[in-house]
Amino acid sequence: MSFKFDVIGMDKLLDDLEKLGQVPQKHVTSSSRKAMNVVLKSSRANAPVDTGLLKRYHNERRTFQN
Repeated sequence: MSFKFDVIGMDKLLDDLEKLGQVPQKHVTSSSRKAMNVVLKSSRANAPVDTGLLKRYHNERRTFQN
């Protein structure tokens, strides 16, 4: 049994991914941080509250690579 399928828009996706590699790193970093903050706020809002420590110390951690 064989299957055949077509992916619509694959060429545009590949072109967009190639363009993403040409974006300056500072824009990628700031956009990533904004997206991360959405997830961080959601996880803080949904964290269980026994003592409050999990919510208080639930923060972003930045690492730098050379």
